[in-house]
Formats: sequence, C-alpha cells, structure tokens
Amino acid sequence: MRHSITLPENPELPCLNSAITVAIVRGCRRYFLRSHTRKTHVSLSTPKLLTERSDIPFIPYPELGVLRVSGPDAKRFLQGQLTCDLAQVSETIGVAGGHCDATGKLWSVFRLIQIQEDYLLLINKSLLGTTQEQFKKFGVFSKVTFTDESASWYAGWCVGVDAATRCRDLFSIGTLPISDTATGHHAVYHIEQGFVIGLHPNAYLVLSSAPFSMPKNSEHAAQAVEIDLGWPLLPVEQQQMHIPQALNLDKLKGISFKKGCYIGQETVARMHYKGQTKRRLTVLMGTCSALPTSDDVLEVQIGENWRRAGAVLAAVRYDREVVALQAVLPVDQEAGAKMRIKGQDDSQFTPLSNLDTMEAKNESNHQSR
Repeated sequence: MRHSITLPENPELPCLNSAITVAIVRGCRRYFLRSHTRKTHVSLSTPKLLTERSDIPFIPYPELGVLRVSGPDAKRFLQGQLTCDLAQVSETIGVAGGHCDATGKLWSVFRLIQIQEDYLLLINKSLLGTTQEQFKKFGVFSKVTFTDESASWYAGWCVGVDAATRCRDLFSIGTLPISDTATGHHAVYHIEQGFVIGLHPNAYLVLSSAPFSMPKNSEHAAQAVEIDLGWPLLPVEQQQMHIPQALNLDKLKGISFKKGCYIGQETVARMHYKGQTKRRLTVLMGTCSALPTSDDVLEVQIGENWRRAGAVLAAVRYDREVVALQAVLPVDQEAGAKMRIKGQDDSQFTPLSNLDTMEAKNESNHQSR
C-alpha cells in the first residue's frame, strides 16, 4: 500500500508567475524603461536564480520520465550505448549522460542512477520512447530488458538556500550529499520510498514511489530549475540534430573520453580532440509577446540586417515580460549581441555575458561548502 508524502506548502508563493518573480520583474522593468527611453538595446540583468532564493516551495516535475534497464547484461549493454562511463556509477553515485545515433547526434540526455543491478535513466518523457525503441533494437542479442516506469515514480525539486535543511528534516537524513562538480558525480541518498539526488548544494531532485502532495506551481517551474542548473532541455523535435558538446554535455561531465567504444563515439571524440565544436548551448534573457518554442529561430542583428543565429530549445516566462530561453549559438557569438525571435519583430534577447555562468556558480558554491 502506498503512502502519500505531504510536502510543506508556502501559501505566500503559489506559483512561479507571482511571488517568485516580483524582484525579477521590478529589476528588469527598470532596464526596459531605460532602454525604451534611450531607444537603445540594453542587456537584461539575470533573474535571481531559484537555487539562490529562500522562499521556494517544493516544485513538482511531471515531465520527468524513468526508464529502467535491467538484466545480467545491463551494465555492459549501456556501456556500449551511452556517452557516460558506467564504471563511475554506483548505488550512491549517479552521472549525466547522452544517447547518440551512429553519427554522434543526440537522441536524448539524462541522469543515470543505479538500484542494485538495475539502472534508471531519468529522462524527459517526450524523449523516453525513442530511446527505449533504440535500446530494444540493439539489445536483441543481450540479456537485458527496458521498462518505462514513469507512472510508478513521482519527481520533484527541492531548491533554494535552505533546500538541504528542508530535505534533511523531511526525509530524516543525517548528512545530505551533494554533487561533485569536478567529476560530475551526483550524490544519491536512498530514502524509504525512493531517492534524494544532490545536483547542487541548493538543488535536490527527489524521486519517490509514493505520490507527492505539492503546492501548485507554474507549469514552467521545473524547467526554470533546469535552466538554473545549466541542464539542456532537448526537445523531441530536435532529436538527432545536436552533438553532445553542443548541449554542453562535456561541461556537465556527461561524456567519458577514456571509456571504450559506444555508438557515435567517433564523431564525439573527433570534435573533442580537434576542438571542432562550433556551437554551444547558451542562455538568453529578454522579452517577447508569445513564448518561444522549439520550432522558433533566433536572429541576430548585423548592421541593418537580421541573420539566423540558432535554434531555440526551450523557454520559460518568469512573468508577463521576462523570458529566459536556451538556444544553440555559435561559440564566437558576442555576449552583448542584439537578438530577436524570427516573426516577432518586437522581441529582444541578449545572451548572458558569461556562457558558463551556472557552471561557474555551481563550482564556487561547491567549494564554499
């Protein structure tokens, strides 16, 4: 019999579109007032990261799926399929990883953890089906099975400067583990009905077989956390379009360049050793009337003209004005470039000045603990 886990509510913070972004709205509004007054394009300030706030309730993550890989050959099979090194994974250590086609283009990105002899891929539900299908195709001669267990697990985020304390109190954990940014290892703590995965000193992914009773949040709240953490929100429409490095999977330590062969390895390794990665995942801030989707294209202003800059992966609206989006842009793109969404001439976006902002924050926060 399942028992529901009731998580603490914060009545003053009903959703991402209200109290979470009051400070964001005020700060960005001041920038836009100056921009419109001077008739110039002014770079937006970055919204305060959810991981740096102290008033964030638990955030449900219904988009997260779970694919179980089991059987005597599970480890050996996955080692020959994925970009990550299965030798680094244990019941207390998880890793990021990618699943490529033969040309080195990504089918999916995921976080991988271990349960006894089985492995769980924590993956966006929209990407799970294709990955499972590809696994089955290559697993016909291996003793391995693939099961979509998304309906059996409930996922949510505990984020903020007090996240560790809240998780310890809720799940009676003595010392809560955090990730090692130097190795990319995710610390996994087993609780009675699931796991707490430390991805950042202020961000913990909770996976439970018991349903959560959570306060209502914006539909984009979980995605906002992922953008904070620098995690690529690969849309199903862009499967087989990006190499792992283009989505910063190497910076997330989700690629092993020392393990043996895996599907797509030749392309991934060549791009790494020859330094041929020409595009990278970038976070941009700005405003637009319609929230961008993965079908949209970013344009950059060059003189009086506008040229294609890159593809949009995902976007989050922090309030009626401020939008954060992920896009794959040229590595030599100017940080202060003026950009817009094609077809939305009144939109305006600026890449963050430091493309590795979140990674740098993760490293500094980890070292200060």
